[in-house]
Amino acid sequence: MDFEKLCKQVFILNDGIRYAAVLDSAGSVVAGGMRNGIDSIVSETDEELFLTQTALRKSMRERFDSAMGKARFAYVE
Repeated sequence: MDFEKLCKQVFILNDGIRYAAVLDSAGSVVAGGMRNGIDSIVSETDEELFLTQTALRKSMRERFDSAMGKARFAYVE
């Protein structure tokens, strides 16, 4: 799958979307990021911490895959 294309398609959905990214299991950005022309509202350190925490939450949900179904993504609003 072309993850960069996917992130661009997410931005097309709504002009209010500031950030769209695909993360690896450690929370590092594989594709996407902040919308062009938009400044981050948090520091780079806080952003890295948030992404790592997001990946950790997904990993923790995978513990329940057999009972509740596979976790495919994390949606954060």
